[in-house]
Order: sequence, then C-alpha cells, then structure tokens
Amino acid sequence: MAQTFDYNGYTLQIAIQSDFQTRRGERVSRNPGYVAVVRICEPGTRLSRFAPLRFVEKAGRPYVSDV
Repeated sequence: MAQTFDYNGYTLQIAIQSDFQTRRGERVSRNPGYVAVVRICEPGTRLSRFAPLRFVEKAGRPYVSDV
C-alpha cells in the first residue's frame, strides 16, 4: 500500500513494508509487523531529497497493523 501527498511544495510518498528480513534471508518472526517508509521528493520531480525514512513503534519494534 502506497500513498502520495503534496505538502508545502514537496511530494511525500508513504509506503508500508511488511515481511522484512534480517541478514542473509533470516526472517525476523512469523508476524514481523509493519514499517512506514516515507520519501520526501523535490517539487515537480520524483527525486528523493533525503534517504527514505523508516518509522516504527517504540524501542524499534514494527507496528502491529498496517493502519
């Protein structure tokens, strides 16, 4: 699931990732949760101004739902 928003002249691309893995294909758990990935893009382009930002719950744990 991905959404795009315009904010103060910039484009924010927000996506939800799930089922992510640690090193060498090792799964985190059966229900790894969700991470919000935000890209801030230059006005009028799809070029990201910064590296993608990843948002999680407290203590670095993934969100329980994609909402």
